[in-house]
Amino acid sequence: MSTNDEIDGKLLRLAIAAQDHKHNILERRKVLTELVTQIEGFRIVGRPRPNEFPPDIYEEIYAEAKQDLMLCIFTKIDTYNPSKGKVRQWLNFLMNKRFFNEAIPKIVGRKNSILYTEMQIKWEEYLKNDSYEAGTALREMIEEDADDALKSVVMTRNPQINFQVLLLKRGDGMSWQQLSEEFGVKLPTLTSFYRRSLPQFIPRFREYL
Repeated sequence: MSTNDEIDGKLLRLAIAAQDHKHNILERRKVLTELVTQIEGFRIVGRPRPNEFPPDIYEEIYAEAKQDLMLCIFTKIDTYNPSKGKVRQWLNFLMNKRFFNEAIPKIVGRKNSILYTEMQIKWEEYLKNDSYEAGTALREMIEEDADDALKSVVMTRNPQINFQVLLLKRGDGMSWQQLSEEFGVKLPTLTSFYRRSLPQFIPRFREYL
């Protein structure tokens, strides 16, 4: 396993190499791709304030911020100054800016309904606690889906995934990351579908939550 010094050294060499290839676009992109690969492999990108949002909302915010960060590495590598800190410090500085200034307003800004927020929190509480009040009745309602309303809401490009399936699997304790891997769908795409689908069923779910 690489030490922190070895990791910092490898990232520094790649960052400088990318800056040196400023006028060789193909070589520069090759080095930057390797830099991103190493960053992902070393798992050095921080997770800002993980306890301030419901888990699925946090993961959506984090995924949005990290995606922007990876793009930022390609477009802003020349702003990195080795004399002012290590590559990982530069990365987490950029990550924090994207997390708080861009990703949170973008994701949370969509959830501007107080009713939606309350619903989301209560639903997450139900998922975490089997004894949550009316949980059994809610589960039965979802499974029965008498009018097929839940299962009729499907992902356009992945029709095998419907809202009922997501609700049941989340109710079984599966994380968004596990669902993403099972369905072969990117996490932001999956949580975005869930987020868009939930509001239309709030009146129905309010009878149980």
